[in-house]
Order: sequence, then structure tokens, then C-alpha cells
Amino acid sequence: MSGLFATLNTARRGMFAQQAAITTTSHNISNANTEGYSRQRVHLETSLAFSKPGVGQIGTGVDIESIRRVRDRFLDTQIRGEQGVSKEYAAREDVLEQIESIFMEPSDSGLNTMMGRMWNAWQELSKSPENSNAKTIVAQESQAVTDTLNHMYTQMDNLNNNTVELIEKKTFDAKSILTQVDTLNEQIFNVKIKGEHPNDLLDKRDKLLDELSEITNFDVKNKEYGQIEISIGDTNVLGTDTDKEMSVIRSVEKDPLNSDKYKITLVKGGDSLNATIEETIDLSIDSPSFDVTKLKAGDVVFNDPKWDPNTTDIKDIDLETVNLETGSLKGYQSVLNETKGYQDSLNTFANGLAEKINEIHSKTDSAVDTDGDGTDGDWIDFFKSEDGSPINASNIMVNEEIIKDVNKINTGKELIEDNGGEGTPGDGSKALEIAELRNERLINDTTFDAYYKDIVAELGISTQEANRMTTNQETLLGQLETRKESISGVSIDEEVANLVQFQRSYEANSRVISTLSQMLDTLINRTGI
Repeated sequence: MSGLFATLNTARRGMFAQQAAITTTSHNISNANTEGYSRQRVHLETSLAFSKPGVGQIGTGVDIESIRRVRDRFLDTQIRGEQGVSKEYAAREDVLEQIESIFMEPSDSGLNTMMGRMWNAWQELSKSPENSNAKTIVAQESQAVTDTLNHMYTQMDNLNNNTVELIEKKTFDAKSILTQVDTLNEQIFNVKIKGEHPNDLLDKRDKLLDELSEITNFDVKNKEYGQIEISIGDTNVLGTDTDKEMSVIRSVEKDPLNSDKYKITLVKGGDSLNATIEETIDLSIDSPSFDVTKLKAGDVVFNDPKWDPNTTDIKDIDLETVNLETGSLKGYQSVLNETKGYQDSLNTFANGLAEKINEIHSKTDSAVDTDGDGTDGDWIDFFKSEDGSPINASNIMVNEEIIKDVNKINTGKELIEDNGGEGTPGDGSKALEIAELRNERLINDTTFDAYYKDIVAELGISTQEANRMTTNQETLLGQLETRKESISGVSIDEEVANLVQFQRSYEANSRVISTLSQMLDTLINRTGI
């Protein structure tokens, strides 16, 4: 239809459209500092025109097509990928710096300094093999070395345990995020199915996906009515009937009573407070993706979320190791393996040191005559382990007999102890031979000092790389976030300018209605009089 009433309706449409734009602008301004919020825009379109014979089509105003958020999907994906790499190296940096603090190199209390003092003590003892004070210094400096090795190993053990706990926490955080995304999926579906745009719900979900990208890599597949599926690698974790749950292996230990069995501690869903399960399982489990011998502490595995540990044995489920590519979980896992590598290197160092010194110190021609009959007696190892097991960094110690009586230190030939406990001093040859071990290539074709310095250098390189990558990623992310902010962020200046524009349009439409009111008054009250 045409006429004044049609024009009145056109103005009314215009007022409603500008009112919606003003309301949306107000919403943007209110959320200018809300994390994860994307600015929204009212999309307008001309309403259907009507045709008038002899004139043609006449416009009927404007309709609100939709209110949608401004978002760049490609940029979101790019940021999440880089965010995962950033958090991976940030996690590595965190743990590697703690390892550096354990090694304390270079410092006066580091192992390298302790080793130097020990070698010097042996050198001085070789000059004065009868000097009891020199022997005491050898015992003390050697004990300082073993205490340092013990302490370093224990600290790294504690660091490993803390790292596994962080993996558990991050896995639990990922589970919590997926649960929230699942809830939002349902809410978004209920809005989308009505033909509406759940902008704020989509923002909340995207914010959760951003947080998930900090923990692990994942892929997103869009489904009907705004829902999404999430998979890690080839395994679905959300949105399908075959979803898996992520859990963490806390420890894998051989059963002391049966070498064919392993004791596994699994933290289901990363929930260390409510879902820690210990099971002893047989190596003969027949599963294509479950190899007990390859599992280790800190591994993240997939399992059926419906699995009830109270009714189902762990050997009856199918565990599958998660292939992590980026994120803090990947960072903690990789550095956990490196920490164990440093522990292995310290074990090799401690074992080699003890073996070479004991080999010289315990030779038959200089063994201690413990009964005083004038003949060589039992061999005395300078180093031993606390429990009699093979010597490593965690258990190496100076023989307690030597700590009690430093005269039992073997300095050279003719060390014979009589019944009165007095010994004939050696010639210092053994002490000199031990001191000269410092410069011999006895461990991995290098000296003890060089071997240890290589460990420290490798650690330094890894830490520097983590620092560099973290800094680079922060710079790159800063640039990407700036781009994202320019697209999706709220600019107060821009919103105020839009507000003035919409206000003027609203006033103009209102003015049209006022004009039409006057025209109708003329038509109704003054025509025909």
C-alpha cells in the first residue's frame, strides 16, 4: 500500500533500526574491557518494496537482517597455533630455569667447584701422604662432591614429580574446558535453531578454545546449528559418540614380586583429588595401542570417559598415548624427558667417578691390614652406595669407614695397619694417580670435568633456546593480537562516532514522523472545511 500511513511505517522501521544500532553500540561500549568480547554490528537491509502502477517500485524502509559479531576465523586459528607454541616453550623455560638453579653453575657451591677442590685435595695428599690433615681434607671434599650429587639428584626427582603434577593439572584444566564447551554447544544449538545469532555465547566458547590452545593442540570441525567437534590428533574428545577422555600416567613401576607385571598409577581425567587409580597389570595384555613397557610418568593417555575404575579393571580398557604437538602439556612432557636425561648423565658421572677412584684406591698391593698381622687385608672402596646397589648420583657416598678413620685412605704402597691402629704411610703414588684422573679421558672419551661441563653447556643451550623462542613467540603473538584487536576489539572513539550517527538518524526518522503527523492533521481536520 502507499500513502501517508505507509510512509509512517517506513519512518517507524527506521527508528527501530537505529534504536537497535544504538543498543548494540551501548553493548559494545559496556564490554570494551571484557576479555574475549568481540564487537557487534547491526546488519541492515532494505525492506521489500511495493509496486505502484505507472510509478514503479516504492521503498518501504529498512529491516534488521541480523546482529553479528566481527571476527576473523583465519586469524583465530593462527593465534591459537602460535599460542600453543608459545606456551610449550614457556613451560620448557620454566622447568629448565629450575634445573639451572639446581646445577648452580658457575658458582662457588656448584659441582664443578666441588670437583676442583676434591682433585686439588688428592693432589696435596700425594705430596704429604702421611699428613692426617690432608687426608681429612680429601675425605671432606669428596663428601662435599657426593652430597652435592645426592642433593642435585633429589632436587631433580622433586622437580620431576612437580612437573608430573603440572601435567595432571593442565590435563584437568583441559577436561574442565571441554566440559564447558560442551555446555555452550548445547546453548548455542538452542539459539541457532531459532535462526538467531548467539554472539555472546560464541565469544565465550572462542575464549575457552583460546585457553585450550594454550594447553594442547586440537582441531575444530563445525557442525550444524553452530555446534563444533574437537579432536586431538585423530581422536575425538568432544561432540561425537566416540569421545575419549585424557588421563595422566603418574608412575609406572615393576612389581617387586613379579617381573612380568607392572604397577601403574593413573590419574583419570587429571583429577588427582578424586580419580587416582593404582593397578598392577600383566605385560601380556593384548592391545594394539597399549604397551606397558613404553608408558612412563607424565604420559597423557586417552581412555573411555565412561570407564568406572570401581567396576572395570584397567587391563580391560584400551589406553592410547596422546600425540601432543604444541601447548604447555607438550612443553612439560618434553622437558620431563630432558630432566631424566640429565639425571642419567649425573648417574653416569657418579658411577664412572666411583669406579675409577675405587679401582685405584682398592688395589691389592695397597689394601688395609685390618687385623694388623702385617699382610694385606680386605679391600676398602673409597666410594660406595648407601644400600649396596650400583652406584649412581642418588646413592653415592664416601665409605663410612674412611669418614670415621681417614687413615684408611689409601695413598700408596705399604699402607699396613698394626693392632694398635697405627699405619705406615703410603708413598703417595695412589693419591697422585687419583689426582691425575682429572685430566684423563675416562668417561665418554672425555675427562670428568669436561663431561660435566658438557652437561651444563647442553642445559644452557636448551634454556637459551627456550628463552629465545618464548620471546619470539610473545612478539609474534603481540602482532597477531594487535591485528585481532583492530578487527574485533571495541574502539571507544569509533563507537562514540557511531552513536552520534545513529542518534542523528533516529532524530531524522522521528522528524519524518512529526512531519507526517502534521500532514495527517491537515488531511483529517482541515480538509473540506
